[in-house]
Amino acid sequence: MSRYRHQGTMECIVTRWFVHGKFAFLLLCIANVARAEPPSMSYQFGIGMAVRFATRSSFCRDDASCVLGSGAGVVAMMGVRRTEHWYFGGAYEFTKHNAATLLRLGIMQHLRADFRYYIPLADDWGAHLGASPGFIAYGNEWSIQTWGAGLQLRGAVDRRVGGTLLGMGLLWQTAFLREMADPSRPNETDAAYAAGFVNFFGIELHIEALERL
Repeated sequence: MSRYRHQGTMECIVTRWFVHGKFAFLLLCIANVARAEPPSMSYQFGIGMAVRFATRSSFCRDDASCVLGSGAGVVAMMGVRRTEHWYFGGAYEFTKHNAATLLRLGIMQHLRADFRYYIPLADDWGAHLGASPGFIAYGNEWSIQTWGAGLQLRGAVDRRVGGTLLGMGLLWQTAFLREMADPSRPNETDAAYAAGFVNFFGIELHIEALERL
C-alpha cells in the first residue's frame, strides 16, 4: 500500500514539473520576444558621378542636329534603410550634355524617387537593384525648354568600409520629353524636335554614408 502511494506521489510530482516546466518555457519565450529589439533603421546619404551615353532619338537624329547627346554630371541622394534589404529615398541629378552648337550649355535635371533592394554577398561586399521614377527637365544652362517623366533602372555592386558604402553601377534610363523648339531659331513657333522617348545607358560611381537612427 505504501509502495503504491509513493509511486502515485512521484507521478504527480513529475506531471506537475512537466506541465509547469512547459509553461515556464513558454513564458520565457514570450519575454525574449518582448525584449527583442526592433529592426534597426539607418539614414543613408551621399553623392555620385554619372556618365550617360545617348541613343538615337527625335532629339538626336544625327551629329549636326543632336540637341541632346551623351553627357556626365553629379547626383546627390539620401534615404532610409528600414531593414538590411530595403532602401527608400530620393535623388537630384544634373548632367551636362553634348548639344552640338545648338545650346551653350545643355543641362538635364532629374528629380526622382529612389527604391533599392540590397543583396548581401561575401564579407563586406553587396549588390543592389534599383528603380527610380521621376521628373526630367532639359534646356540651355538652367532653363527648361523641354520636360517630361522618366524611369531609371540600375544594378550596382557595393563595398562597405566602416560606415561608408563605395559602389559602382550600370544603368538604363528612359524618358518621354515634350516637343522642343529649335534653339537656333527662337522666333519660329513650329517645334523642330518632336515629342518622344530618349534613352541612355550609363555608369555611376557613388559614395554614401550610413548613420543609424
